[in-house]
Amino acid sequence: MNRLLLNLLTVACLSVPLAVRAAEAPNIVFINADDLTHRELGCYGGQAITPNIDRLATEGMRFTRCFQAAPMCSPTRHNIYTGLYPVKSGAYPNHTFAKEGTKSVCHYLGELGYRIALSGKTHIAPKEVFPFEYSG
Repeated sequence: MNRLLLNLLTVACLSVPLAVRAAEAPNIVFINADDLTHRELGCYGGQAITPNIDRLATEGMRFTRCFQAAPMCSPTRHNIYTGLYPVKSGAYPNHTFAKEGTKSVCHYLGELGYRIALSGKTHIAPKEVFPFEYSG
């Protein structure tokens, strides 16, 4: 009985730093939309009424100097998720895939204990480079 109690106390004590670290880690929501410029959203002074996006921008981080590395959908998505120019990751021109061994945000944030999901349009591959928990 004493050994069981000691084991439970040890597990509880060792779990506290993990719980504290998880509570301190910020949530990350990245929104990427096709055919949408910053000039359209309310938080950037646009005419569109976007209260939820405006609230996210007010409470979180907003980019004002973000430029794409290629004028195409798939290479741009590869660039955003890997941090590499599309020609370096192998994802250029359109409808090509990242090279084997390329690391993406999934790998880096996963190592920090984040759960990473993707919803909507993907146009990124292979799965080994982009192992999102949910993709669709």
